[in-house]
Amino acid sequence: MKRQSVIRVLAGAALFGALLLLDQITKYLAVTRLKDAEPVNIISGFFGFTYLENFGAAWGRFQNMRWFLVGVTAVLLLAMLWVLFFSRYRSFLLARISCLLITAGGAGNLVDRIARGYVVDFLHFKAIDFPIFNVADCCVVIGAILLLIFFFFIYKEEKTAKPEREETEDGTDGTQNPGAGGGAEA
Repeated sequence: MKRQSVIRVLAGAALFGALLLLDQITKYLAVTRLKDAEPVNIISGFFGFTYLENFGAAWGRFQNMRWFLVGVTAVLLLAMLWVLFFSRYRSFLLARISCLLITAGGAGNLVDRIARGYVVDFLHFKAIDFPIFNVADCCVVIGAILLLIFFFFIYKEEKTAKPEREETEDGTDGTQNPGAGGGAEA
């Protein structure tokens, strides 16, 4: 493995580990400080911390389908790892960062689902009545947005170039068309 590739892998592993650790520490603090407590207002009427045990997925979908969600998350994590290490997109920094964010967020919520049976959510934007979420959810959403930006505005599919025909001195393209002249000239 080339030195640059090793550095790239180590940097990615460090980012993944830091995001996963941040997610798990904030969830631990939410459990120890917010569970069975009143919500904490940070900016009155706008943002606060509210403890929630989420037994489903985003916006309360798939409630009490723990093992289904574990399986889907595991498959998606494997897909992201494939993109990171084996796909043609791995050479693009934005694609790698996007996949790392999605992978770290997915892993953070996967740890919760396996260890607790639910995901700990605690970030609450009250002003727009947005569902309560966590750091892992932020990673997944930011990663997905960056990945969309990458595919819609940055990545360009390379097209195979067709060889161009060269014109000859007489103005033709140099190909012979046997049916065109019928034979010898008079």
